[in-house]
Amino acid sequence: MLFVKRNPRKPIRDRHYQDWQEMHKPIYLHNILYKYQAESERKRIKERQAQGIVLAKENGKFKGGKPKFSENDPRLQLAFKLYLEGATEKDVERQTGINRRTFQRYRNKFNIHRKFKEEKMWGDNLHSFR
Repeated sequence: MLFVKRNPRKPIRDRHYQDWQEMHKPIYLHNILYKYQAESERKRIKERQAQGIVLAKENGKFKGGKPKFSENDPRLQLAFKLYLEGATEKDVERQTGINRRTFQRYRNKFNIHRKFKEEKMWGDNLHSFR
């Protein structure tokens, strides 16, 4: 195969490429129109959906999903205990059956976080050493 260095400032004058480009212009325009149509349709759907949600909230019919666990649920309490004792989120999921993402959401909701290893070791005196 022979490679020829081309001057980048000089345009390509390939007749086949130009013919192909001219031939496919209507297809490009057609695709652009379809994309625009689909995008505007999606915007209209989202606007109507948002209006419907506002109306439903005013009527008291749209309240969101019900929580899976209450704060004093025994499975959730066991999950928090295991987590604070050092079990990974995956281990907690296996032992309690609570989905990992759901567990993360509840940990953030009830502000359950592990102490860092340094904090466990040094306690409240950690900040005085820094």
